[in-house]
Amino acid sequence: MGEFVKMAASGTKTKTGEVNFETTKGVQEVKECDFDKAFCFKEATHKTFGLYLELGKGREKAGLQLAAEVTLQKEAAFDY
Repeated sequence: MGEFVKMAASGTKTKTGEVNFETTKGVQEVKECDFDKAFCFKEATHKTFGLYLELGKGREKAGLQLAAEVTLQKEAAFDY
């Protein structure tokens, strides 16, 4: 999962933002889902997310080091 780092002020409509994806020693810094929605929880705890890579010897943790601009099709306001 990535973390939004550049967004409009809370409640302000925008179409753009910036998301950072961070790694530590080549493995994604696992993030927990921050939303209070049903898909983010498993038995009353936040789900965690990660990237994985298969190199023929099984599945290994991986990561992506990237800052990317996100552009939405329609303006939206986010409360945070």
